[in-house]
Amino acid sequence: MVVKQEIRKTISISALTAYKNLLAGIKKEDWEIIYKEKEDFEVFGMTSAFGGSTLLSIGEGARYVPFFARLFPKGSKCEVLIIAGGSENWLGWDFGRNKKVVEKILDMCLGK
Repeated sequence: MVVKQEIRKTISISALTAYKNLLAGIKKEDWEIIYKEKEDFEVFGMTSAFGGSTLLSIGEGARYVPFFARLFPKGSKCEVLIIAGGSENWLGWDFGRNKKVVEKILDMCLGK
């Protein structure tokens, strides 16, 4: 069973700036980029083994979380769509890891 976490939010920076920030953040975290498209401002990738770990999920060990991010230009702003999915154990729980990954990617887009 896969647990999906999704966020769609409008941010106050351009799509190009957010895309560059996202790529820099992924590189800094040493996450893997599987596919990227500059024209459509989208990235599909995989976190590092403990990317997005929470106190509860760390007990489940190292897990890689696949993620997708797409930025939609809206003038000087952009709309961000981020999806992370995966489960931590055989019951299908994610222990909050997917939410942490989505929040971390949003922060990357904002340059935090």
